[in-house]
Amino acid sequence: MLSIQNIKITSSLIGNYNIYNLASSITIGIYFQVSIYHIQKAIQKYIPNNYRSQLIEINNKKIILDCYNANPTSMMKALTFFNNHIFGNKIVILGDMLELGVFSNKEHEKILLFIKNSNINFGFFIGEIFFYTNIYYTKMKKFLNKESFLNWIKKYPIKNSDFILIKGSRKIALENIIHLI
Repeated sequence: MLSIQNIKITSSLIGNYNIYNLASSITIGIYFQVSIYHIQKAIQKYIPNNYRSQLIEINNKKIILDCYNANPTSMMKALTFFNNHIFGNKIVILGDMLELGVFSNKEHEKILLFIKNSNINFGFFIGEIFFYTNIYYTKMKKFLNKESFLNWIKKYPIKNSDFILIKGSRKIALENIIHLI
């Protein structure tokens, strides 16, 4: 929630990291002399449906679907929010962050270490980069590709989770796994 000129503006976007996007939108609206009332209504009416900070509920599980794209900064911001502001049994399903070049392995290892030391209950990691990292711990399972994850999840459905964060690069198309959760 933001407050501008004593008007409270709320949004359906999940994640406190989206506050900068909202503030930018408000600033642009003010610059173009859109009334605060119209800005407020437009932001409150917006429901994300493009795989960005989208909150959906399936089978009594709340899913934060943020798989339009992923890079080290956006991944860490989403995980930090998920770790610090979401309460209950939490699972992450993360796909590789692509196009990182020589930094790829190091950045994926940072994500794995963050989750290892977090209060996130379990992590599923999909893609060759996550798969071939040298970090393993008890609350994780790695998959070479999305197909192997889908085969596994059909046999062993996710149970006992209140919240699931799904995030990965666009090319991995993790939104295609939702029907099995």
